[in-house]
Order: sequence, then C-alpha cells, then structure tokens
Amino acid sequence: MKSYRYEHVVSFEETNALGNVYFSNFLKWQGICRERFLKEHTPELIVRLADGLKIATVACSCSFYWNLYPFDSVLIDMYLDNPGGHESITEVDVLRISFKYWKSADSQKLLVAEGEQRIAFLYAEPPNGWGRGPVPQALRAALLPFGLAES
Repeated sequence: MKSYRYEHVVSFEETNALGNVYFSNFLKWQGICRERFLKEHTPELIVRLADGLKIATVACSCSFYWNLYPFDSVLIDMYLDNPGGHESITEVDVLRISFKYWKSADSQKLLVAEGEQRIAFLYAEPPNGWGRGPVPQALRAALLPFGLAES
C-alpha cells in the first residue's frame, strides 16, 4: 500500500536528560505528518477548518523499538489503515491511520517505532455543540491514490 512520507531531523530540544528522543515527540511527529498531508493533498479542507470543521484525534499510540538521538534522520510513513482495506469510507466517521518510523542512515533503514491514530470529523450541530460526521469528500478524494476505493 502506498504511504505518505514526512522526513524529520531530530533536534536537541526533542531529547531528554539521557540524550535520546523523548517519547511524546513521536506522537507530535504523527500530527505534523498528518497536517502536512492535509496541506499538500487537501488545501480546500484547510479552508473548511476555519469555517467550523474540526478534526479530532480520538486515540493514538506508539510502540518504540530503538532510540533516536540529535541529528538522526527519521522517515515517517503514514498509511491508511481502516478495516476492510479498499472498501469505501463514505459512511465511516473514524479514520484509522498507521505510522512507521525509520531511522535513515547510509542508504539503510531501521524500523525504530510504529504508531496509530484514530481521527474523527466533527461538525457544528447547534444548539448542542458538535457531532461526528462522515469523512469529508475532499479527503476521500485525496486518499484514492493511497489505496482507497471511492463508492
């Protein structure tokens, strides 16, 4: 399955007293990767965020296998990971996306962590506040090249 890739270079501010990357930065990088995908593939969705659409992370996780240190180059691959694989997500209100973190050095890659997010789309429902809704059409279209079949 095709992935979206974000490349990151670790900075000193992302490390802890032991000198390795502090665990919460892996989750931060998931958010950055997801946001860059949206900016590059669905600029019209970014406009909708200003008009009231909300994207909420309802769950996230990360499993760590190896440490990363300042100046390590990290490749973060993001995959669509909904049950059913290529089924349409027209009626799905939560997307599940997976992440693989690779340390990249000297043309070799080492899997250092894996993560997951589940995201929901919230729409204004006056007067009660917010309610979950379907995955926006612009995002469904952007996901087509990443193995998602449209209905």
